Amino acid sequence: MSALKIGTLVLWLLCAAAFFVETSLSGTGRALFWVLLIAHAGESLFFLGKLQEAPGGLGPNLLQTMLFGMFHLRDIGAVGGGGDSQA
Repeated sequence: MSALKIGTLVLWLLCAAAFFVETSLSGTGRALFWVLLIAHAGESLFFLGKLQEAPGGLGPNLLQTMLFGMFHLRDIGAVGGGGDSQA
C-alpha cells in the first residue's frame, strides 16, 4: 500500500473520529468526512465502467475507490499517471 493511500486512510479515520470525540476541530472533521464521502462517491459513479472492467471485481474496486479515490483509480489505470502501463 502506497504512502498516499495510508495517508488517505488515516484522514478518513480522523474525520470519522470527529463524530465520537468532541474537540475544537470536530466540526471541521465532520465536514471533511462528508466532503470526502461525496467526492469519492462521485468518482465511483464517474468511473463505474472502468471499475467494472478492472481486475479484482466491481465490489472491491468500488470499496477501494470510496476509501482512496483517485489514488486507487490511478493504480488500476483508470486515470493517467499510474497502473501497469509500459511504454
